[in-house]
Amino acid sequence: MARIGKIARLPGAVRAQLNTRLQDNVEGKQIVQWLNSLPEVQELLAEKFEGRPINEPNLTGWRQGGYEEWLLRQEVFAQAAELAARHRQPDQARIGANQGRVRAN
Repeated sequence: MARIGKIARLPGAVRAQLNTRLQDNVEGKQIVQWLNSLPEVQELLAEKFEGRPINEPNLTGWRQGGYEEWLLRQEVFAQAAELAARHRQPDQARIGANQGRVRAN
């Protein structure tokens, strides 16, 4: 589902920093102040939202939607990396065993 709110329209780098701050349990009021102080956020708000600042209800909406999706993606990425690492380990063992045979011949 495409998100269209204030926070969803922020640049990806800002959303990534925001999600990290949420994950680190930074207080919502501090996050809102930080977001509204960023020039790229101010520009977006002026252009798309008549200059209305991001508020705590906006942040709550993001926390319950976009942030939850981000957390899920982080978990999937971590699991994929773990599976890839496990898959590489047998290959490395096989390569080592084959090298030993070549040397013995």
